Amino acid sequence: MRRGRLQLEGQLNRWTEAYLGGIIPLTEYQHRRTELEQRMASLDAQANLLVSQTDRQKELSGWTTSITDFCQRIQQSLVNATFEQKRQVVELLIDRVVVTGEEVEIRYVIPTSPDGEHTRFCQLRKDYFHDPTPRQDLKAFYIV
Repeated sequence: MRRGRLQLEGQLNRWTEAYLGGIIPLTEYQHRRTELEQRMASLDAQANLLVSQTDRQKELSGWTTSITDFCQRIQQSLVNATFEQKRQVVELLIDRVVVTGEEVEIRYVIPTSPDGEHTRFCQLRKDYFHDPTPRQDLKAFYIV
């Protein structure tokens, strides 16, 4: 993309020189310049999209690692866990239970960082106990 942008800038410079040298008329120069600027803007947009996709991929990779580590730690600790410890794990993983008529929906969360393993996800929400200041330093992956 950088090479493509450099080539387009070179073409634009050549068209500018041709216009300034009186080789091409103003209308032709304006038409070519507009076309090249649109192509450069398109390349810039593609480059920005790639950067954002790369950042998102890094973020998802980090979440995957954290979730995998969490699952391994929980799996190992549940082997010899007491009922109370298992209950704490269940409370950590349940965001809310929604009852509609005869249907029951349980919404789960998985902590995406070790810090998230010590605070129930529902306590991070704005509407939990009407607290207007949720903790922003903890994250969890929401599963419906």
